[in-house]
Amino acid sequence: MLSLGKASGESLKLSLPSIDWGIEVTSPEFQLIDEAVLPLKSSAKTFASSDSSGLLISIHLEKAETDGGPEACRDFYWSRAKNSPFEKSNLQFSEKRDYATVEYLVKEFQGQEVNQKNLNAYFSNNGYWIDVHVSKMNYKSADKTLFNKAIKSIRIFGKGAASPNTQRNFLLPNGKMLILDIPEDWNHTFKQPDDGLPPTIQFDADNNTEFAVLVTPIWSPEGDKKFNSPEKIKELMQERLDRMLSSAVEDALEMIKVTGMQGEGLYFSITDKNPKPDEYLIATPAGMAVDDLLLSVTVLGQKKDCESIKATIRMLETAKTK
Repeated sequence: MLSLGKASGESLKLSLPSIDWGIEVTSPEFQLIDEAVLPLKSSAKTFASSDSSGLLISIHLEKAETDGGPEACRDFYWSRAKNSPFEKSNLQFSEKRDYATVEYLVKEFQGQEVNQKNLNAYFSNNGYWIDVHVSKMNYKSADKTLFNKAIKSIRIFGKGAASPNTQRNFLLPNGKMLILDIPEDWNHTFKQPDDGLPPTIQFDADNNTEFAVLVTPIWSPEGDKKFNSPEKIKELMQERLDRMLSSAVEDALEMIKVTGMQGEGLYFSITDKNPKPDEYLIATPAGMAVDDLLLSVTVLGQKKDCESIKATIRMLETAKTK
């Protein structure tokens, strides 16, 4: 696949011959200026502009240098970009659901005022990294919406992209309906113990045997409102981490916060030091408050940077009850 160019009114796409997916800017406003594909280096670049908004956009797609997701991608590229000769101000770092960003302002260049706004969005997909750079000269605060619109128009397309989601409803013994958005190619098994105890929902996929996701929704029989508080979740997750570190490759790990529609939670990914041939290498435990529930979650897989973990985090961010 060499889909690099575009005709007028079409979206801007970038891919490589060796992969069955690509990155696309769905907004039709950008016109192609330059492009380059280097198959031997597993690398491709494209550069485009918008006459209507004054935005410039470049996309760089290449084989990842190391394991890791959007934040690792950002760390790698920003370690180079931050040393460019342009003086950068108003630095901001943030992490979204599917990408990590760096924003900064270049006020002057060679003694001339340029007030150039720059936003880099870093993506990761199937062992490849993507660096999207959006910029605009003579930036004003009202232009912020232009940058947001451009970044939101970016998507990964093709067979190697994340699967579309579908909503699944699970009626729990306490009368609540748990609603989860999961990839449409995921299967699920609902295992309900006797005596009304919390069930376990297992997710997997016919076309991917390298992962499994286990979700156990727990509630407080006494109606304790602090049962799934952020403090309680942190305590429970720290206990899980402490237990798992003794048999892990990592010496220490920091937990990552997840903010959802009806609560918040924490997760971490950890590597088994001595897995058996039929066991998973990576475990990603999570604890998530959803309304008055506590979701105890474990993602099992072979890589930290995998779509099953990303899909599970997206599931937790949108989980709700009724």
